[in-house]
Amino acid sequence: MVKIGRPINGISLNGLEFVLDEKGYEMTFADAAAALEFLRGQGYTDEMIEDNGIVFSDYETEDKFYLDKESGIVRWLYYNPDSDAGGQYVENVPDFALIREAADEEDFFDHIGSCCKQYLIDIGTDDFAGYDEHFKTIPGDFEGCTGATQAALIAAANATLTEGRVLITPDNIEIDRELFIEDDHINAYIGAWFDVDSRFGTQTHDTDDYVNVYANYYPETEELEVGYTLIKADGSDSDFIAVELADSERDAILEKLREAGLDECIAEMQSDPDEDVGMQLN
Repeated sequence: MVKIGRPINGISLNGLEFVLDEKGYEMTFADAAAALEFLRGQGYTDEMIEDNGIVFSDYETEDKFYLDKESGIVRWLYYNPDSDAGGQYVENVPDFALIREAADEEDFFDHIGSCCKQYLIDIGTDDFAGYDEHFKTIPGDFEGCTGATQAALIAAANATLTEGRVLITPDNIEIDRELFIEDDHINAYIGAWFDVDSRFGTQTHDTDDYVNVYANYYPETEELEVGYTLIKADGSDSDFIAVELADSERDAILEKLREAGLDECIAEMQSDPDEDVGMQLN
């Protein structure tokens, strides 16, 4: 990536100042050709560029890692200037279980990047500006694919997975009732055999309060929504509170839903109710 710079007050000893966007952030471009095209679009000729001492300064972006301990995941964000779109942000979303698994691999970051969920945000798409602003203005908890970052990620994963905040697994949940088809989604009640206070941040220990955990699966978008309602001892209850899932948790819940008949419910929802209806003429 490059930035467009010129000497402050036209004096080279002063260092460079850079072109800013409308929000006051330094603009970056995939390469010098893209930066030159931008300047020409602003009316600059080659002669004007030379006379003003304008230069294209290389800008090395570092990978940024954002911890989400509540959800047990890491958001790993970096910029890829070599995509077919002319530039894109790549967001890898490994869970802490994968981080701990990768600790034993020869190439820690390659293992994570090849196994985790990944999103590509191409330049020119609706989401690109938001990612661009986030990347340029919000420091990561750790930056750069370095040995120090690797050690910090492993330590954070180990601490979270051992401090009592249990992740949802196939071994600590059951689909407690039959699945229900509800308009555009399939609903299930989840029997939770894990510490809900540790996982959801509720405070039911030593009280008569409890939580009901539900899953909603939307076949058209393949979205899985999981959350809970808090039932108070006085009989009142909260609205449904959705939670963000680690990848391993999503897989565990889908596994249990399929065992309970998810695929059959999807087929029923997608079947044509009139396909078996015939008309007999006398």
